[in-house]
Amino acid sequence: MHPTISNLINDVFYPTTTIEARKTAEERKHLLQWTPKSIVWLNTQYLEENREQESLNSYKNSSEAKVILKQLEEIEERYKGVNPKIKVGVISGYDAQKKSLINLIKPHDQKWKSINIMIDNVDAFQGSETDISIYNIVRCNDQNKIGFLRDERRLNVALSRGKTCLIIVGNADFANKAKTYKGNPFADIIRFIDRHPMKCVMEDIM
Repeated sequence: MHPTISNLINDVFYPTTTIEARKTAEERKHLLQWTPKSIVWLNTQYLEENREQESLNSYKNSSEAKVILKQLEEIEERYKGVNPKIKVGVISGYDAQKKSLINLIKPHDQKWKSINIMIDNVDAFQGSETDISIYNIVRCNDQNKIGFLRDERRLNVALSRGKTCLIIVGNADFANKAKTYKGNPFADIIRFIDRHPMKCVMEDIM
């Protein structure tokens, strides 16, 4: 795990404990050429149609699925010709969004020459690692309801799967205001990004 990602996990989930990253930034340097930032939040709050849709007691977000597809295309272009292929994990907290992502991305299978893509929910990623992880928040509503995404154990799993780069896709304004029973871990993540502009970036998607 990249040291910056490890520091984020420490800061948000283990503020009184220090967990060492197993790999140094220098050891992962060849992958970091894709971006100088190891934590990237793609902020979808300015997309006109960025709303969650309820589907069979689950949730999906079509506009964020399209953002993820575009991001995968950019990663594929950046690593063109790389061997072995870069492992990219696309993680969603909701099965409806997982299905939407698979339906959107699978028709493009022939273009993925340099990346292997795994799309699944948080629990399926428990114990596995990828070179790059993309975590999709999905939720976005006027009531600031975030549901079980507030579960810190599952969020910890979602954020710690990427060895080199963590990309979060979601509405930062909504996540920052999300209602929780105790502290809001998403607000803590946003504060961490703001405090480390040399290593993290909040990028607005228009």
